[in-house]
Amino acid sequence: MQQGTTLKQLIALVNNQFHLVVIWSELQFDPIRMQNLSLQRLELAVNAISQANSFEELTKQIHTTFQTIAELFSVDMTERQDTGTRVMRFIEANCRNRSLSATNTAEHFQICPSYLSRLIRRECGMTFNTYVCQLRMKMACELLTHTRMTIQQISAQTGFAERHSFSRIFRREIGCTPSEYRKQSDLANRTQ
Repeated sequence: MQQGTTLKQLIALVNNQFHLVVIWSELQFDPIRMQNLSLQRLELAVNAISQANSFEELTKQIHTTFQTIAELFSVDMTERQDTGTRVMRFIEANCRNRSLSATNTAEHFQICPSYLSRLIRRECGMTFNTYVCQLRMKMACELLTHTRMTIQQISAQTGFAERHSFSRIFRREIGCTPSEYRKQSDLANRTQ
C-alpha cells in the first residue's frame, strides 16, 4: 500500500475486494437451497465496510464480514453434506425402480439436475447413471449367487426393462453373462 493512501481509498479497495467475494459466493452456493436472506446478510456485511470512519472501525467490519462468510459457508456445507447423504440413500433405495432417473431424483429433492450431478460426483466419484448401474449390478450378482430366480426375473428385479439389455450391460460391466456368473458362483460354493 502506498504511503499516501487515505482511509477512503482503503475502504474503497477493501469494499471492492469483498464484493468480489460476494459474487464468487453466489456462484458457489446452491441457488435453490441458498436462501436470499443469507446472501443479503453477506451483502450487508460487505456494505458496512464502506461506512467505517476509522481504521479501527474498518478492521472491526472486515473481521465481522469474515465471520459472516465463514458462518454462511459452514451452514451451506452442512446442508450440502446432508443433501448428498439423503440423495445417495434415495438412489440406493430406488435403484430397482426402472423409471429412476437423474431428472426425477432432482425433482424429488427440488434441486437442479446439474447440482445433483455435482453432489453424486462428490459423494461417490461417478455419474448418476454409472452409480445406478453399479448398484444394479451388485444386486444382480447377489441374486444370481443366492437365489434360483430366472435371469428374466433378476432383470426385472434390478430395474431393467428387458432381459437382453440386462445381459448386455451385465456382460460389459462384469465380464461374463449372467448365466456364466451363476455357474461360476455355484462352482465356487460347492468347493467351499
